[in-house]
Amino acid sequence: MTISTGKVQPRRLALHHILFIGFTIISTLPVFFLATWAQKSAQNREMAIVEDKHLLFATNIASRLEDYVADTENLFRVLAQSMLTDLPSSQISELLQGIDFNHICLIAPDGTQLKHVEKNALGEVRPEITPDQLTRLGPELLLAGSKVGEIIFSRVLPDENGAPSLFMIRAENNGNYTVANLSTGYLSEVGKSVAFGKKGHAVIVDQTGQVLAHPNPAWRNSMEDLSKIKPVALMLAGKTGITTFFSPFIQAEMIAAYTTVPRIGWGVMIPQPLSELQEETGELHLAAIFITLFGIIAAAMTSWWLARYLTLPVQSVVKAAGEIRAGHHDTRVPAFSSLASREADELIAAFNSMIEEIEKVELQLKQSEQRFRDYASSASDWFWEIDSQGRLIWEIDSKQAGNWGLNFNDVKGRTREELAGDLMSDEQWRPYRKALAEGSEIKGFEYCYLGKDGVVHHAEVDGKPLFDSEGKYIGHRGAASDITARKQIEEKLQQALAEAERTSEAKSEFLATMSHEFRTPLNAILGFSEMIHTRYFGPLGSDKYGDYARHIHESGAHLLALINDILDIASVEAGKRTLLREDIDIKVLFSKCLSTIEKSAEERDIALSLNLQEPLPLLQADTRSLTQITLNLLSNAVKFTNRGGSIALSARVCNGQMRLSVQDTGIGVASEMIPVITEPFAQANSNSPRARQGNGLGLYIVKSLVEAQGGEMTIESALGKGTTITILFPLEQEGEQPPSRDDVPEIIGERPRSVRANRSPQVKQTKTPPEKHPKAVPKKQK
Repeated sequence: MTISTGKVQPRRLALHHILFIGFTIISTLPVFFLATWAQKSAQNREMAIVEDKHLLFATNIASRLEDYVADTENLFRVLAQSMLTDLPSSQISELLQGIDFNHICLIAPDGTQLKHVEKNALGEVRPEITPDQLTRLGPELLLAGSKVGEIIFSRVLPDENGAPSLFMIRAENNGNYTVANLSTGYLSEVGKSVAFGKKGHAVIVDQTGQVLAHPNPAWRNSMEDLSKIKPVALMLAGKTGITTFFSPFIQAEMIAAYTTVPRIGWGVMIPQPLSELQEETGELHLAAIFITLFGIIAAAMTSWWLARYLTLPVQSVVKAAGEIRAGHHDTRVPAFSSLASREADELIAAFNSMIEEIEKVELQLKQSEQRFRDYASSASDWFWEIDSQGRLIWEIDSKQAGNWGLNFNDVKGRTREELAGDLMSDEQWRPYRKALAEGSEIKGFEYCYLGKDGVVHHAEVDGKPLFDSEGKYIGHRGAASDITARKQIEEKLQQALAEAERTSEAKSEFLATMSHEFRTPLNAILGFSEMIHTRYFGPLGSDKYGDYARHIHESGAHLLALINDILDIASVEAGKRTLLREDIDIKVLFSKCLSTIEKSAEERDIALSLNLQEPLPLLQADTRSLTQITLNLLSNAVKFTNRGGSIALSARVCNGQMRLSVQDTGIGVASEMIPVITEPFAQANSNSPRARQGNGLGLYIVKSLVEAQGGEMTIESALGKGTTITILFPLEQEGEQPPSRDDVPEIIGERPRSVRANRSPQVKQTKTPPEKHPKAVPKKQK
């Protein structure tokens, strides 16, 4: 039965046809996979046999090559010893004929050939090794020089006639080199000894992947580089196994076994075309095709009947549903005969039961709607609905009575802006107006209005947009809640916050005043204790008085430093520190700061370095504050850097900012402590003896002074790896874009040295190549 809906419905497959196709596919898949599995199993068995055979060939050839290498090395040792003695050249020539040696020579470190013997019956001296050959043997000669007494096999190289050959090299204890030229004829014979199938063959390559033996004479004579071929690359990595690859020689997919000669890194590969293996399984492939076709035909016939049997009950249910939709609510699906399946009977019974339940649900929905209205009317929030113009068109009653005592009839047809009057500005209404204009969600919008009691109240509104069946916006629907009490609490919190800020300012004022009061008597204590310690007016009678005076002076100095830090903090927090914008020459300021700190660095044998970009523009900042920032960072670096370490002070321009950095090789700070150490009186490790030397205010003062001038401070550190603190100040732009990171030159110099005591720090601007190190401040002469 076709149900008309007024729209053109796309043509769809019947359930009977879908089931038929599905059953056919499902039933034929096992047949297909079985046939494929049988064919694949045969191929795998054939492949396993081939792999074992190929790998055995490769292993046997590698074993023969290893024996050949051992015999060649033994004869080379005898020949090398003969070259060092007075043995006649004719006897050495006879020894050369034992294996494929062409000649042997003795070469001095400067390349002079001291002795040269060719393989010939008379032992005559033939032309020596050419300079070009010596140049090509350069890497092997260097390797042999680092392994005196060991025999080194070269990669395959052309001899004097351009034929492929190998060189054996040994560095002697007297500095000379014994070099023998070896023919690759034996290796070619070994490669030719392996042939099977139609195109199966053997390939031998040297330690760099160049051909030593190959059925292609042109590749063998040109010493073709096969290192890019997959099995050769695996051999060069020292691996043994089976792989497939595309052969550029045969232009076909190949399967190859490969292995290496461990002592010298040569590789042996036994490849065979995959097509030869596939030919052997061709008959099985044809049988698999016939089995698959027969299975598909049988499955299709069975699937057609089964699909027809299963769809009859469904068709009956669809017909009954169409009649119910047409208004015949008393329609039911009749029961089938005894041939119907149990599931068909259950489907029909469930459908008939569902129709009865739908009638009950309709009644329950009406009851539920009334229940919702009752709950909403007793809730503290209220529900509302507006049209596309923002006018209230529906509002459910609640104990809040909507807009604080205003009945729905009082607000019906009015907008919220009309209810608020002049209590809110256009900027405050902007999100609400935007939601109505765009038809988007209203979320957490707050507005105020004048209630029926004459008091201003606040409400928070949330709502979802409404659209008709064609997608046109028709209004919003949502909920509102009164937030007047919350707003009153927020206002009290703001007042408490303002009071807290005033208290903080009073605290800073008090600290500044008290610190000034402490400073006056401390200056007297420091002055008099220093006079006593230096015995300004003569002996004290006992040396202990001098020690006591020194302790008094040190304690007073420490207390004065703490007071000065507190004064700095108080002045910055109170906003009473005057910051002057001056043109600062960073080179001059950094040099003065290094002069101040160099004595402390020298006592700990710490190297100081100054790295500056050239040219470096002037920085507009407060000179006194920048000096204090630099000295605080340098003092911290000296205090937490171990003896023999280094500190680098650098400056450069990057992305329109002046980048000032202090980098040390000290003990570092744990990553989780970095956010903490810039707080007042905070220290990364309060148990450290070095930490007890300070008061934990240095970095806090630095950060405060930097931020007061519009700068930014970053800290990078790790335990045991030192610390880098970077200060970024914006530069004044004068119609010119700041240089990009790529345009900023690198700051390069010489390696840092220790600072000595009687010379000022020196800064050497560098234009040296990148491989040199930053130049440091030289040590003063003691």
